[in-house]
Amino acid sequence: MNLLYWGTGNPHPVLSGQVRPGANLYTCTIVALDPATGRSLWHVYAGGRLTGCPMTYELNGRQYLLTPVDSVLYTWALKAHVSGARSEALTRDNSSNE
Repeated sequence: MNLLYWGTGNPHPVLSGQVRPGANLYTCTIVALDPATGRSLWHVYAGGRLTGCPMTYELNGRQYLLTPVDSVLYTWALKAHVSGARSEALTRDNSSNE
């Protein structure tokens, strides 16, 4: 898949005491972009603070997206056809060994 994965952080300026207005749609989110056009293909809320860069790997012919969220490692299994899809393109598995 020719996709660029981008992780976003928490937009709240914690130290200033101000609250950022708006819906904060991409707060703590992984976004998949088409590198040729820059168009957002899908996004998924990570459920916490992204503490590392997303990476992908393939296992048994299926592609996965892996990223640390807070102190937990999460893996999202990508569906076969994600072109033009939104957040339903992912299923999340908790890969933590707590």
